[in-house]
Amino acid sequence: MKLRNLLQWRWGLLLLVVAGSIGWVLSLPNPREWKTQVSSKVRELAQDSLPVFVVTTGETVIPVTQSTYCWGNRGCADYAWGKMMTKQIEPTIVEAGSTIHIGLEDVAAPSILNAQQFLDDNGYEIVKLADGAFKAPTARGVYHYGISAYWKTDDGKYSKGDSSVVFVIEVK
Repeated sequence: MKLRNLLQWRWGLLLLVVAGSIGWVLSLPNPREWKTQVSSKVRELAQDSLPVFVVTTGETVIPVTQSTYCWGNRGCADYAWGKMMTKQIEPTIVEAGSTIHIGLEDVAAPSILNAQQFLDDNGYEIVKLADGAFKAPTARGVYHYGISAYWKTDDGKYSKGDSSVVFVIEVK
């Protein structure tokens, strides 16, 4: 009789624990809904405003002009590229050989970041970046640049957005 009571008590306790756990689990918010709420909130932030490029050399901020992009709710916009886009931009004076830093505000690091120097013949030259920076030319002159950033899904198969800016420097 004692053994039977002991077994019933244990089974009763086990059922109570399991039932309590199920009730607790059922009271949790649906993880799919939570993920959707969080994801859509992040998506709203990302889709409503274009990434802000910050280009600097030393303490000097080099103004940039928005160019081509495909970004969330903003859709896509194609602008002229190369010197067609930069011919009206006032150059920022920089020191010969100074380091030009490229950064982005309030957005995850892009999957790909490219820089180009626009040439006189409507061509361009790839500028090699090291940790988001490159060296200004050492020869005097006016130099036109484009920066392009691309965000991709983790598997690299799909675009999450892209944005480009242009700027002009003068080495004296």
